[in-house]
Amino acid sequence: MSSILKVDQLQDSGGNNLVTSNGSGVITAAGFGKIGQVKQTTSDVNTTIATTSFTELTEYATTITPSSTSSKILIMAAMTGGGVASSSNVSFRLRRNSTDIALSTTATGNRQNISFGALYQQDDNTLANANFQFLDSPATISEITYRIMAAGSNTTTARINATANDNDQAYGYRAVSTLTLMEILP
Repeated sequence: MSSILKVDQLQDSGGNNLVTSNGSGVITAAGFGKIGQVKQTTSDVNTTIATTSFTELTEYATTITPSSTSSKILIMAAMTGGGVASSSNVSFRLRRNSTDIALSTTATGNRQNISFGALYQQDDNTLANANFQFLDSPATISEITYRIMAAGSNTTTARINATANDNDQAYGYRAVSTLTLMEILP
């Protein structure tokens, strides 16, 4: 036994249209967090991190122009790399234009507030991953540039997209890292 429900509109309790159809099979949905646009920057650049100061990884700068001031931007970062075993790692800050966002606010003493991290492993010939997601509310329809800032835990070389020692051997891996932006419509 099968049933068929035919309607041309579904509304919420406030009378707002959630789903409408024009009778031709075209359905329009509202209020479900539709994706307006997706931007992605991928890089396999072997970047050396040998400073404790946060520096922009320029190859990941990604721009997006929201279509509404109510839009949210879902930011997904996937960074791969490695530090020297037991002595160095890489941490990251997320930046919108020139302002750091999605930072911890609990650092005291010599601790640093970061967005995410860290690329660290027990072996100089292995890679680690640092993944991060954040839903930003920029409240603008102007172009925005999101950036990844990186710093090492000390001045011992760490790398993005390569193992710490970057040996020219079969175990000397190279990888890619990405920054993805998705506009979530209101």
